[in-house]
Amino acid sequence: MVNTFSFNPMVLIHICALVQTVFVAFQLILPDEFSPEDKSSGLIVNIIKGLGWGTLIVLGLIFLDSALLWLFGNWSMADWLFQLPSVIILLYLGLAYIIVPLFSKGNLLDIIFCGAAVTTVLVFLHWWIPSHAVMGPVLEGGLPILIGVLIGAYVPVFLLKNKQKEEGIKNWRKNFWDIRKQLHQGFSRTLHFIFWVLAVVQSMLAFYGYSILTLGAS
Repeated sequence: MVNTFSFNPMVLIHICALVQTVFVAFQLILPDEFSPEDKSSGLIVNIIKGLGWGTLIVLGLIFLDSALLWLFGNWSMADWLFQLPSVIILLYLGLAYIIVPLFSKGNLLDIIFCGAAVTTVLVFLHWWIPSHAVMGPVLEGGLPILIGVLIGAYVPVFLLKNKQKEEGIKNWRKNFWDIRKQLHQGFSRTLHFIFWVLAVVQSMLAFYGYSILTLGAS
């Protein structure tokens, strides 16, 4: 039997609820494609955007990893009433956090970053951690470093993409596709708000040993 590691969806749903709360708050405050007119302020805003999107991408990979492993039987199906709501929420938001920033346009830099980030997360979770007899200290010490490095790596990617767009460098800014309109339908603000409500409710219920699907159970 091959050893592996994955987070329990019932644990990640608490983090997911917090992250989605912040994300929806920014969606309500800032308009689409917000960009200040002042160039010096624009650089600071782009750095903040890069950090924000990088955080969502990395957490999205972890959310998606946990949800997919549960669906493929890594967790016991005996408690599916408790786990399934969390899995569905993590699956949808994990996809949203990855697909929207990285695959709205087929930019080469995004594709390279995605491949490197996916490889790094999978190796860390499913090879590096299980290779140690005591996984706790490795996880606690290594995961923050992993997340920090990947988020930091995405910032220059984000800045370079925006710089290329401003300067009109055709060779690097060429997109293989542009599916922003299609993604807007599948990951709209309305759906994000709905999944925020679901994530918060599921998180609160999980604290008391319940889930959305067990509310009507006796």
